[in-house]
Amino acid sequence: MKFTVLILSYFLFGLCNSDPIEINKATSQEIIGGVQGSGKTIEYRVEIELLKNPEKLNITGMIINGKYFDAFKLIPEDNSLIHYKKREQKKYLSSAGKKDRVTISFADHQKMDNNENMIPAPTRDFDVPDDLKGKNMIIYQWKGKEKYTRIPALTKKEPQYMP
Repeated sequence: MKFTVLILSYFLFGLCNSDPIEINKATSQEIIGGVQGSGKTIEYRVEIELLKNPEKLNITGMIINGKYFDAFKLIPEDNSLIHYKKREQKKYLSSAGKKDRVTISFADHQKMDNNENMIPAPTRDFDVPDDLKGKNMIIYQWKGKEKYTRIPALTKKEPQYMP
């Protein structure tokens, strides 16, 4: 009897992932301006797979290294020339299907002061579950409820220097 309950629990709880998205990979790349005093930008790209009905998903933002980003673009895997801004995501998600992959692209623009020192961006705590405090994550609404998916690790790409 215990064995049957154990196997039933495994199938009910182990195979039923409640998250509507899965993160496949995440990268960051520093882009350094070629003009003196132009600062630098760190571009982030997070590739996700849509596991459940995408029409019920609404991505609201990301937290990376304590900084909140709510300006982003969605780039479909099958057509990287089309970019959907945050306000256009419903247009894309309504036509997307389960198992489709999309990349979320966003950037951290860092400015320099008059002495060409980087101005640090302010960080703050966010009202997130305790097990996710200090972690990188995607924040989204699923069926009207706010949810969080941790971004496991950022792979750093080689810096890109602009002319």
